[in-house]
Amino acid sequence: MSNLIALPNGTELVGDFRIERVLGAGGFGVTYLADELALGRMVTIKEYFPSDFAARTDGIEAAPRSQDCAGDYRWGLDRFIEEAQTLAKFNHPNIVRVYRYFRANSTGYMVLHFEEGQSLKSWLKGLGRAPRQKELDQIIEPLLEALEVIHSADFLHRDIAPDNIIIRKNGQPVLIDFGSARGEIAAHSKTVSALVKPGYSPYEQYAETSRQQGAWTDIYALAATLYHAVTGKRPPDAPSRMVADEMVPAREAALSSYRQRFLKAIDQALQLNIDHRPRSVAAWRGELLAPDPVKASWLARVREVTGRPARGGSGSDMAEDASTFRHGSSVPGAPPPPDAPGPQGGMLDFVDGLKDGRKRRPLAEALAGAAAADQAVLPTAPTRADAAARKKNGAAAEAISMPPASNGKSLRLFPFGLGRRGQSEPKRIPQPDALPANLKARPAAAVAIPAEPVARAGLPVPVGPPDRRKEPRPRARPDGHSGGWRSKALTFLVVAGLAAGLIAAQNRLGGVDFARIVRPDQVPVTGDASRYGQSTRPGSDVRVQPTAPTRADTAPLNPLIREVAGHAGAITGLAYGADGRTFLTIGSDATLKVWDASSGASLRTIPMDHGAATALAVQGATVATGHADGFVALWDIATGAKLADFQRNEATIWAIVPTALPGRLAAASHDWKVTLWDQRSPGEPVHVFSGHESSVQALAVTPGATYLASGGADRTVRVWNLDTLDTVRTYGRHADFVTSLAMAPDGRQIAAGVLNGDITVWSATSRRTIRRLRGHKARINALAYAPTGSVLASSSKDGTIRLWNLRSGSTIRTFASHAGSVTGLAVSPDGERLISAGDDGKVRIWHLAAAVSRGRG
Repeated sequence: MSNLIALPNGTELVGDFRIERVLGAGGFGVTYLADELALGRMVTIKEYFPSDFAARTDGIEAAPRSQDCAGDYRWGLDRFIEEAQTLAKFNHPNIVRVYRYFRANSTGYMVLHFEEGQSLKSWLKGLGRAPRQKELDQIIEPLLEALEVIHSADFLHRDIAPDNIIIRKNGQPVLIDFGSARGEIAAHSKTVSALVKPGYSPYEQYAETSRQQGAWTDIYALAATLYHAVTGKRPPDAPSRMVADEMVPAREAALSSYRQRFLKAIDQALQLNIDHRPRSVAAWRGELLAPDPVKASWLARVREVTGRPARGGSGSDMAEDASTFRHGSSVPGAPPPPDAPGPQGGMLDFVDGLKDGRKRRPLAEALAGAAAADQAVLPTAPTRADAAARKKNGAAAEAISMPPASNGKSLRLFPFGLGRRGQSEPKRIPQPDALPANLKARPAAAVAIPAEPVARAGLPVPVGPPDRRKEPRPRARPDGHSGGWRSKALTFLVVAGLAAGLIAAQNRLGGVDFARIVRPDQVPVTGDASRYGQSTRPGSDVRVQPTAPTRADTAPLNPLIREVAGHAGAITGLAYGADGRTFLTIGSDATLKVWDASSGASLRTIPMDHGAATALAVQGATVATGHADGFVALWDIATGAKLADFQRNEATIWAIVPTALPGRLAAASHDWKVTLWDQRSPGEPVHVFSGHESSVQALAVTPGATYLASGGADRTVRVWNLDTLDTVRTYGRHADFVTSLAMAPDGRQIAAGVLNGDITVWSATSRRTIRRLRGHKARINALAYAPTGSVLASSSKDGTIRLWNLRSGSTIRTFASHAGSVTGLAVSPDGERLISAGDDGKVRIWHLAAAVSRGRG
């Protein structure tokens, strides 16, 4: 009997394979490179040969070392064959493919695809530097997808480490050398030490049983592999960490710059306590691959100092739960909605705070505390002639005081071009009667505003326009300077503050036409009240400037046709039927409902077996729903019967769109991919579009379905050709995550809504920006074009629906209707009606044509 382990080179197995050389050997088997004679290809062959209780006879045959271990030998051989049978069922590009398995020479063999490339360990060493974030992301995402497939089959890898991941020549990773059978054999034969890999195996793998092992076991091993990649060394052994945990966290030991959330996710997965680790790949992926929050700009920080919220969303929204990410529950610690009402006159307060270390009271507050007078008159800003007159009269450069507040202090406005070089604070004139004579001489230019209603409403008072008459430019100062850079910088800040105050006043008073905001709880106003746009909300004293009557005054003031109580909970999506006679809704109550579009009557309720849907799309007589478990379900609209289930992995489906190709639809998911499915073959996808660098949130197709557009949390929109399956164009420069998309009916425009409430309309034939639409204060949830293509409807988390004139970029109409986020929006095929749905569980049907007619009148 010989103790030689490996088979000699040239050995033939079952007449089909010839051993070329040994690739490696371990405690439970030997791996060979072999030639498959019939097909003329190289393959990898694994032989079951546990060195602790096996030996060779005659150089080829394998046998137990003794009768005492014969039982363990045969038991392990059965587990080896069972593992081969399981692995042969996996058909995933990032899992090594098993071609065949057989018994011969009193042992077992597994024939696998020969992977050309190098191990991750060799790849990292060959870089000669720390890997970059993008390089790791390209490896991690496919590995996570492969692990999900393995775990969904109730299987574990149990031996993930840098030397068991192959990096192919095209950069794609593949998992090899599963240790699942070895784990069972080790536990059965009490040879656990032969299974674990120090540093990469979690503590539960050192136990004699596998009762505590699960998906979190492989997650620990992959996290340890990533720790090795970013720090250059493996983590300490799990048993030694149990005694004294001296592991330096990845966020401190990383050798290069990586996303903080990425490093934090590695540290979380390396927790010794299994209850503190992610329980599944789906639960770990979000933190591991999500982008970090975007740092606020200097203007946002200025607004923060002044108490005004900065415009724009935060990247931290990416961490929202799957049930709230798209439609809107607020996230603890998230910034307030953009343009939310806040302290006015913030720029002046900020400037004063820079000067004397304390903030001034807002302008509206100062006016509210002024002397009890029927009217408060604000002076206009001084002109260049005023400055020249003061200089001619020898007047010192002075600040202009506003009427005193209730505390007796005065507010100041700074005239243009005043101040001496090196003098940081102009002289203060505390009394209003000390104003320059030129301001007292022009009472007609002042703006008279009732002080009491303004103070009660907490609104800012706009400053009247400056005198635009042509006046001579003041001469230079005797010292040769016209004010110095400090004065000019201060002037710029003051002008910016005044402009911001005027814009805020316009937004609060005149920027929104209250006559065009339709609320179902308002009584339609008539006569003068209708024409002057008086708000009928209880307790409101605010009256806006009158608007001239238009030709559209005869159109219905309130185009709301009907309100339908749709679901017991939030509605997460809606769509019109193909003929426009029905519409469909999905809700958090895990139901799909079909409605009559004319009467609003419920026609059918379909319970969904995959839980609440996150997306839906109608294609002919069928409707597809997407779910958080990665499934796309196909339903028959007429009968409510389920037709098929599609699933590529467990990543949440965020959007679905039908294509004009018979039976084909596209689904966007949280794993950065867009999958093209064919209803006739639900087993395998037609194609998987890759290119986004974060979650894909929105989809749209051209009417002819030649092109597919996708938008994601990487702030880009990509356009794909559905015929050639190639990338056509990429649109970047979005301010935040792209959350909704729409294609114009003629296919010449793409509208993209983002997380901060902005909408960008792009040319579909180039990268030219056609329009930027700003008006919403929070995430855009849905976009829909009217059939003419000149009107775009948008719905937002801020609770409003807006109709936009795309020729002018102006708002035609605003509906402030739903209580909470407006989650869905759809236009009827004939363009006559608009339906909306929201967190309040209600569907509202609007007369779109009348709303557009009145708004344009």
